[in-house]
Parts: sequence; C-alpha cells; structure tokens
Amino acid sequence: MDTAVQFTRDTIDTDVQFTRDTIDATVQFTRDTIDTAVQFTRDTIDTSVQFTRDTIDTAVQFTRDTIDTAVQFTRDTIDATVQFTRDTIDTTVQFPRDAIGAAAQLTTVMVSIKRDRK
Repeated sequence: MDTAVQFTRDTIDTDVQFTRDTIDATVQFTRDTIDTAVQFTRDTIDTSVQFTRDTIDTAVQFTRDTIDTAVQFTRDTIDATVQFTRDTIDTTVQFPRDAIGAAAQLTTVMVSIKRDRK
C-alpha cells in the first residue's frame, strides 16, 4: 500500500510540476508576445513620427526656399525697375541739356560770326 500511495504522490507531483511548467511557459510566451507587440508598436510609432517630422521639415524648407526665391525675384525686379527709371531720367534730363548746350554753342558761334562780319 505504501508503494501505491508513493506512486500516486509521485504521479500527482509530476502532474503538478508539469502543470506549473506549462503555466510558466505559457506566461513567459505571453509576456514575450506582448513585449514583441509593444516593441513593434513603439518602432512603428517612432518611424511614423520620424517620417512626419522629415515630411514637415521638407515642406518647411521648400516653403522657405520658395519664399527666398520670390523675395530675391522681387528685389531683382525692383532693382531693375529702379535702374531703368534712373537711366530713363538720366537720358531724359541729358537730352535737353545736350540740346540746350548745342543751342548755346550754336548761338555763341552765330554771335561770333555776326561780330566777325561787322
């Protein structure tokens, strides 16, 4: 009878140990699965955040470049317009000066010729 009791106890102990080992393995597997899923989610979020940041940075840089180009174009246009206006004014002023100078020179020559004839 002691042998039968011992056999039963050993069988129960083995069954209990097997159940504990199975539970431990299941718990560990579940933890590992959860850890893997959490890490995957974190990595996915990090990648998405980085992609969004890169996209925003690219868009901001593109906008800055576009604004810089537009500002430079406007400055160049203003400079060209100012220069054209100055050149036009200079030409407009210079032409009458030249005409007046030529007329004065002609008058001086004419007066000089008249004096010489007298």
